[in-house]
Order: sequence, then C-alpha cells, then structure tokens
Amino acid sequence: MNNKNVKSIIVLVIIIASLIFLVFTQINYQNNKYDRLEIDSSELNIFFLNVGQADSTLITSNNCNMLIDCGNNSDGKYISEFLKSQGIKKLDYLIGTHIDEDHIGGMQEVLSNIQVQTLYMPYSTYEGKQFYMQLENYIKKIKLINNK
Repeated sequence: MNNKNVKSIIVLVIIIASLIFLVFTQINYQNNKYDRLEIDSSELNIFFLNVGQADSTLITSNNCNMLIDCGNNSDGKYISEFLKSQGIKKLDYLIGTHIDEDHIGGMQEVLSNIQVQTLYMPYSTYEGKQFYMQLENYIKKIKLINNK
C-alpha cells in the first residue's frame, strides 16, 4: 500500500470510531435523560424546567411540592416524566399563572400523570383560547373544580 492509501484508511477509521462514540454517547444520554437530583426536602429548592420559551417552575420545601405553569402542550409529557424521575408522585399545588398556551398548555398532561391536591388558575370566558377551554373541560371531568 502506498502512503496515500494508508492515510485514507486511518482517516476513515477515525471517522467511523468517532461516529460510533457519538451514537453510544447519545444512547446513554437518552437512557439517563433525567438524573436524580437528590432533592433535600428540608430545604427550599427551586428548579426552572427547560421548556424553551415557555415557563415551568418546580418549588419544593418541607415535603411540599408546587409546580408553577406547565409550558406548552408538547412540554407536559417532559414535565410529568421529570417529576416522576425525581420521585414526585404528588403536587400539593399546581398553579397556572394565566391562560396563554406557554403557561398552561402542558397542564392536562401533568394532571393526567401526577396527583394534584390543589389547583389554582385564572378563570376566563375568552373562548378564543381553545386549549384553555379543553383544559377547563378536562378539569371538570376529573372533578378538580366544582361545576358552578
């Protein structure tokens, strides 16, 4: 073999090895998507969940868990999985600050997967917010609020 062929083979082996490394790194990352945070329940803990442009904040203190906002509709599953991975099966308080989708869009998913003791969210008669109306109907269906 000439020098040019040897260099080409070495470059090809390095590229293949790099791709294999990246694939295994990505698989390992996906399997460990949510690391256990070792939340100290005797202290105040505040976590800003990565839901892009939307909002979601988890606050824990003295064995009390409060989630403020649930991001967009597509974020609800991520938030539910994250809470479960941290051993949080119950929220003492779930708060929707206002009816924009980037705050309450994922709330139905969270309500479907995590037990909620107390829910606070604004009431709105604005029917243009379809996701709000769907969430309100879902909440009534699971009897978290009174039908008045």
